[in-house]
Amino acid sequence: KPCVTTRPARRTIRIAKQNDKIAGIDIESGLLSSGSASLEAIRRSLIDFKESGKFVVAYADNFTQGNYFLCSVADKVFLNPQGIL
Repeated sequence: KPCVTTRPARRTIRIAKQNDKIAGIDIESGLLSSGSASLEAIRRSLIDFKESGKFVVAYADNFTQGNYFLCSVADKVFLNPQGIL
């Protein structure tokens, strides 16, 4: 899976917010190795995105604490039935 860093992720979320052709964001969350400051920055960007009336949905096979913190901003959070929380 591709590695996503904070600055490009936040920029992409900002662009998606402004694009009328994008209805929402689907987060397929793997195991994250980001620090809490990075997760908080991306989470704030997702909150700002949602304020535009667009949706956020998250899915993971396994949720770590940081991973779940980031995804908890989503309108719906899905965990693989055999996943770990």
